[in-house]
Amino acid sequence: MKIRVLGSAAAEAMPALWCECSTCKYALQHGGKDLRRRTCYLLDDDTLVDYGPDIFWQVTTFKVDLLAIRRIVVTHSHVDHLNPVDLLWRRPGFSVVSKTVKLFGNEAVTGSIISTMQRESGIDQLDKIALENQILEAGKPVQDGDLQILPLPANHAPREKPLFYVFTRNKRSLLIANDTGFPSQEAWDLLATEKLDAAILDCCGGAHPVHGKNRHGHMGADTNIEFRQHMLELGIIQENTPVFANHFSHNALCTHEQLCQYLEPHGIQVAYDGLAFEI
Repeated sequence: MKIRVLGSAAAEAMPALWCECSTCKYALQHGGKDLRRRTCYLLDDDTLVDYGPDIFWQVTTFKVDLLAIRRIVVTHSHVDHLNPVDLLWRRPGFSVVSKTVKLFGNEAVTGSIISTMQRESGIDQLDKIALENQILEAGKPVQDGDLQILPLPANHAPREKPLFYVFTRNKRSLLIANDTGFPSQEAWDLLATEKLDAAILDCCGGAHPVHGKNRHGHMGADTNIEFRQHMLELGIIQENTPVFANHFSHNALCTHEQLCQYLEPHGIQVAYDGLAFEI
């Protein structure tokens, strides 16, 4: 399985628009890995995980072939992870689209897209934009072609039922755990049956002295260290299994290099826009 990190930031991106904090000033001046767009992933050229407001930049910069995309798997309906407007260009008169894309997510994801369609174009059926949706529920895996998707209950967004996922293909498994705080026992019970080949963890709080210990809604670096250790104890991963931190907020006041210095001694690598790896 090939994984490409198309975005590595939390809701405000980095540098955040209008922000005067030291992290945003540094990102503007130095660029590179400190420039972060909203979190999004590409799996094996045919699967997008989340579809946020930076999708046009991500697709064009990293040369993603949208015609090869067969499915979009969405974690939850927050605007930094789901941008319905940029799905509306799939309708007739705006684009020539001949292939249906499958949409996987919770009820709030489908509802957000349909309400945007109604408001912007007066239509309310996903097939009008060549989407086929499937509502996912925590603990109920689905098989789509050769890709298995295991939804897990996220510690995030209590007004809906947010999810994070284990993706399995060709006997290789990847955990993408954002947005979520430290998982519930229900989530750990489901995850404990898995053997992962790589994991990506929400690290919104970075290495901030307070936010780094976040446990609810999001995690930080200290919680990521605890998460990795718990996976080791449960036998979900091995000592050499790649673990990445991702989904960073500028409010953590950490540069990419500072995050590396904090996390790498604990066996966790720091993701960035464009990171590519294979399991």
